[in-house]
Amino acid sequence: MVAVSQAVQPMTQVDIDHYRFQTYMSLAHWGSYWKQLDLVLRCKPRRVLVVGIGDGVVPRYLVDQGVAVDTLDLDPNLRPTIVGDVRTLSSSSCERYDVVLCCQVLEHMPFEDFEAALHNLLCVTKTLIVSLPYSHVLVGRLEVRLPIFGRAKLSITVPKFWQKWRFDGQHYWELGTRGFGVGHFRSWLGKRCHIQGECSTFSNPYHRFYVLTALRRTELES
Repeated sequence: MVAVSQAVQPMTQVDIDHYRFQTYMSLAHWGSYWKQLDLVLRCKPRRVLVVGIGDGVVPRYLVDQGVAVDTLDLDPNLRPTIVGDVRTLSSSSCERYDVVLCCQVLEHMPFEDFEAALHNLLCVTKTLIVSLPYSHVLVGRLEVRLPIFGRAKLSITVPKFWQKWRFDGQHYWELGTRGFGVGHFRSWLGKRCHIQGECSTFSNPYHRFYVLTALRRTELES
């Protein structure tokens, strides 16, 4: 049984009007949704927990694909299955869900809370899929179609390593900024779980995806 206590200070939460189609949705967001769904459905899950409902597009599509979906969110107005905070999520049995999808959520808490949230999410799933904001400058993007080799895509980005991130009312931190380099974060993450995959989409490199599985007890103790 999944339980959530409310012992910590709430994370930042946007107003429900933030998710209006005209102001929230974009082609880049559609690309990110495609990647979320692709990563989840490749796992062929029966049960999925979606953390952070947003506009509800992804959980609704998963249900349409025959997946049993629970949702977790701070905002009861979004009508999640579970109202709560990932930092206090617990479960009496591991692997309750085949996949947990947590996209553009964890940057809404201080980074010092990230490890606890990561641990809690890995305790209730076999596979955790996370996306995080990657602050960058897009240098160039090229897409070509070749008669023999098919389509080729190239996107060149430069992380904003010179920028010290300051809380902007929503995000406490973003990858790519000073102190949060992608390589440094990957090393930090790899000491706490297995990184099975890391990627972004051509249309939306701002969302950086990680596919994670838990370390075995012996690996944690070594």
